[in-house]
Amino acid sequence: MANASCLCWGLIWLIILLAIGWWIGFFCGWLWVLLSPITVCCDCLRPVTDLFERGMKVPKTCAENMMKGSSF
Repeated sequence: MANASCLCWGLIWLIILLAIGWWIGFFCGWLWVLLSPITVCCDCLRPVTDLFERGMKVPKTCAENMMKGSSF
């Protein structure tokens, strides 16, 4: 049986996922799709596209932490 702290953290992560997680993921995904083909030609954009790729994983991180009930 889940304890109260796991339940609270799960709800907090759900709120974060719904409020900002998906928006960050969509925004970063859109920019990553636009810039990743250019990165092949201009290697100086690689840190930027890597950052956007990490941003795409924010919803997954929120969902994993929600299911675990962990703080971070």
